[in-house]
Amino acid sequence: MNPLTVLSESLRSLTKNKVRTGLSVLGIVIGIAAVITMVAVGEGARRKVESEIASLGDDWIMIGYWGMQRGGTRRQGSITKAGNAHARWFLVEAAQHYRLPPKVSKELAPRQENLPARLREISWKAQVRLHKKYWSMTMRGKRVQTIQVAVARELVGFVWATARQVLPTLPEPVKN
Repeated sequence: MNPLTVLSESLRSLTKNKVRTGLSVLGIVIGIAAVITMVAVGEGARRKVESEIASLGDDWIMIGYWGMQRGGTRRQGSITKAGNAHARWFLVEAAQHYRLPPKVSKELAPRQENLPARLREISWKAQVRLHKKYWSMTMRGKRVQTIQVAVARELVGFVWATARQVLPTLPEPVKN
């Protein structure tokens, strides 16, 4: 078929069915407007979140779950490089010690005597759970770096729980 014939038939069909043509054009315009609006809203939200994160400064730790769940299995994403690099380094270094069995050493016992029972409980729970996590991942053949990062992520939760016991009402971050 000749392209000129196709074009003339299309134009004739459009002029015959004016209501249908008008509604189709209106639908296309509304669809394009909706896409443009959603892109603009998403871009504005992204900029707002980035400015909020930037205003926090370097004295924070970002903990996130960017995993996917399919068929009952959970997959966490890679560790982010956001937040304080020294805190990240410290947490990963601390995570290495959970390869050893949990115990309260003779050096640690006197320091724990004056602590509230709830803090000692959180400390022991952390030792047991993180040691178990370290070795269960080792037995599954995970890389040492992966294990240390996973244990460090979980360690932050225990640090937060301890902080909540010491400071029951943590103050809100100060906004500049």
